[in-house]
Amino acid sequence: MRHAALPMALVLAACASQAAVHTAAPGPASPSPAASQTAGSPSAASPPASLPVCRHPTPASCDAPPPAYARDVLPILKKRCFGCHTGDGVAADEHDFSRIEGLRGARTEIVDEVSTCAMPPTARLGDDEANTLLGWVACGQRTD
Repeated sequence: MRHAALPMALVLAACASQAAVHTAAPGPASPSPAASQTAGSPSAASPPASLPVCRHPTPASCDAPPPAYARDVLPILKKRCFGCHTGDGVAADEHDFSRIEGLRGARTEIVDEVSTCAMPPTARLGDDEANTLLGWVACGQRTD
């Protein structure tokens, strides 16, 4: 099971490092005491304690009208996912979202990563965006 998690960890690290190059937000002037204590520990990748816990509930079933792929889902994917998950993106080899088959094949990962706010690594999805993607998966990933 450890080996199965390794590719996703590499994708997350690659996206995060690429995102760091593109972000202009300044970091703290000096590391916090907690950060310096955990720098060498395996949990150093954990978000800082100052960030609120993020969780988007996963729908158990398709209780609402399903999101339309072209109108609702595709714009979110283009804006938030395609930078890494298409073409020469750092995660395109793992999950290529430019083809519907790639999206369908990654449905479990999409739910896991979106519901726990792990993806996208550069900025959290808003509730509406996350609910749209999670609802689309719950409703069978329709493409009409």
